[in-house]
Amino acid sequence: MNIGIVSGSSSSAGSCARRSRGSSPPAVGVKKSKRMFTTKTDRTQSLPTDLVNRRFTADAPRRLWVSDVTYVATWSGFAYVAFVTDVYSRRIVGWNVAATLKAEILPLQPLDMAAWDAGGDLTGLTHHSDHGSNYMAMVYTDRVVELGAVPSTGTVGDSFDNALVEAINNLYKTELIRQQGP
Repeated sequence: MNIGIVSGSSSSAGSCARRSRGSSPPAVGVKKSKRMFTTKTDRTQSLPTDLVNRRFTADAPRRLWVSDVTYVATWSGFAYVAFVTDVYSRRIVGWNVAATLKAEILPLQPLDMAAWDAGGDLTGLTHHSDHGSNYMAMVYTDRVVELGAVPSTGTVGDSFDNALVEAINNLYKTELIRQQGP
């Protein structure tokens, strides 16, 4: 593509852009989807503290799990996907796809899948999630404690507090969904 710059001449970005207009089609990049906010804080509810503090490392398997729910546009509406990831191995140890965000279905089923794979006793494990209503629901938090894990949550609206699982969600959408989805 010839943008009209002569060797040795000085040229501003604006003049280069003016000279290059019309000489070739514009570059097309990847487009991110619209941001959807799913967390609304209930200030009356006591919340678990952040035991991870953005340190996504573990000394061994089954010491720190992170989890999150994401949504996926389908041809017939939204599907919701939940992952539980072991920080040590970076392995997804529990997952589920559902048409609803109800805590009994999503994310409880991926937690139970991960717990079953770990033998059912999660003593010594920290379970970190965001402040989504399905993670703060009694049925979910009671199950985390019943399995022996210690609940941990980051701050509301700060994706860095759950950055590892946000990266997994992004990879899932980029590599598996957006290649063929709506």
